[in-house]
Amino acid sequence: MRSRVAEELRKEQREAVMKLPLEERIALAHRLGAEAAALFAAVHGIDLASAERHLKQQRRAGRRPSKCMEDLDP
Repeated sequence: MRSRVAEELRKEQREAVMKLPLEERIALAHRLGAEAAALFAAVHGIDLASAERHLKQQRRAGRRPSKCMEDLDP
């Protein structure tokens, strides 16, 4: 069962973000990503670099490996 209140809130938030200029939307996405990584690090008691590495690995999980991407990772 979906909440109409939650749906309306999501709609309002989406519309507000879409009204932002592109540069501000990109900055918002980066800021939210950084906040999420910091929160993940705090919750799991690890440093920020380890948290970012873990989250990056999670995003790749289940994807088909790419030779060109292997060359970019240290």
